[in-house]
Amino acid sequence: MLPYARHIDETTLATREGAQIQILHLQGFSFETADTQELNYRKNVRDTVLRGIASSRLSIGAHVIRHMVRPGLEGDFSNIFARNLDSSWRTRLNGRRLFVNDLFLTLTRKPALGRAGLMGAKKQWDAVSRVRDRRELDAATDSLMAALQPYGPRLLGAYETAGGLFSEPLEFLAFLFDGELRPVPFEKGAVSFVDRRVSFGKDTLEFSGNGRSPRSLAAILA
Repeated sequence: MLPYARHIDETTLATREGAQIQILHLQGFSFETADTQELNYRKNVRDTVLRGIASSRLSIGAHVIRHMVRPGLEGDFSNIFARNLDSSWRTRLNGRRLFVNDLFLTLTRKPALGRAGLMGAKKQWDAVSRVRDRRELDAATDSLMAALQPYGPRLLGAYETAGGLFSEPLEFLAFLFDGELRPVPFEKGAVSFVDRRVSFGKDTLEFSGNGRSPRSLAAILA
């Protein structure tokens, strides 16, 4: 059973154990064109922020999701040479498999362990503790986003479409478990986002097929 229980709000998930989760997406940083001094400065800023938000109850996970894209490079050129060059370039791109790397950071605030007392007192303390945990999670997320501003951070949340309200955090988790990008509806109650059965073999793992994707195989390297 997966640990994810529900949406607390549009940007925060709760687990069955009481942990609270927020997820950041980073657009990236053009390190190829930055000089060494700039790179060292950014590294020192990251280290300082991580030390500042460090806690035994806060964990930060990093995921790099690599997926294929088909970039749209539409253009209208009156010059014959430019038009032919554009056509040749698009033909060349269409014959290649292009990929992008998306970087995600997951911040998880774990609940405090153990608390003696009567049941009523414990429930009241749990409610106060959840509010405090959320406040500290928000503070850690804000600090990290401020430090990573050159990387284009964005807090994943809900978004509205003609088909209803959808959840970016659940779409991220669904991709990790199903191996495919797809819209996942925002649910106020118990969340459900796994759509494919995963079977583990000796050397490979298998994703079962569904209405959108065929059966596929994968492997894990260490």
